[in-house]
Amino acid sequence: MSDSSRNFITRNLRGKFGDQVVFREQNEHSVMANVQGKRKGGATGGQIAECNRFTQASRWAIKTIADPDEYAFYVSKAKKKMNAYNTAMTDFLNPPKVTAIDVSRSSGNPGEEIVVTASDDFCIKQVMFEIHAPSGDVLEQGPCRPDERGFIWAYTTTTAISAVPGITVRAIATDKPGHKGELTVPWKA
Repeated sequence: MSDSSRNFITRNLRGKFGDQVVFREQNEHSVMANVQGKRKGGATGGQIAECNRFTQASRWAIKTIADPDEYAFYVSKAKKKMNAYNTAMTDFLNPPKVTAIDVSRSSGNPGEEIVVTASDDFCIKQVMFEIHAPSGDVLEQGPCRPDERGFIWAYTTTTAISAVPGITVRAIATDKPGHKGELTVPWKA
C-alpha cells in the first residue's frame, strides 16, 4: 500500500481503477492498494454472528441518537473524527467491565462497605451487588452507590454474613445499551 496523498494526480481519487488498484482514504491519507480477490466459500458462523452484532449496534445507535438528550451525550463523548452515531455504536459494541470487588474491609456485620471497581468506555448506569450462599441462593442484594467519577461503587451490607466456606459476592455493571459485565469473588470475612 502506498501513500498517494502528495501526488497531485491521485490525491483525491477514490475507488477502483480497472482490476489493478484501489484508491481509498486511510488515516487522513489517500492510499493506493491492490484489488482484493473474491472470497471463496460462504461466511463462517463467527462472521455471520459478528455481522449480526454490528447490525444490532447500528439499529441501536440510530434509535438512540434520535433522542436529543442521547444525541447530545454521544456528541459530547465523541473523539476526533467521530460523530454521535459512531460513538453510540462503539458504546453498544463494548460492554462494561467489573475489575475488582474489595471485601477485605468487611467482617460480615451489617452496615459495612464493600467497594466495587467498574469501568465502561462511556457510562455505567448501574452496579448491582449480590451475596450468594454456597447453595447459590441470594442472601442479600441491592444497588451500589457511585463516587463522583463513576469508577468506584460502594455497597453497604444490611444483614450479618457468617464466614461459611463457599459464600460468594457478585457485582453486575450495566451500561447505556443495557449490556452487563460481572465479576464473582469468594467472600473473605
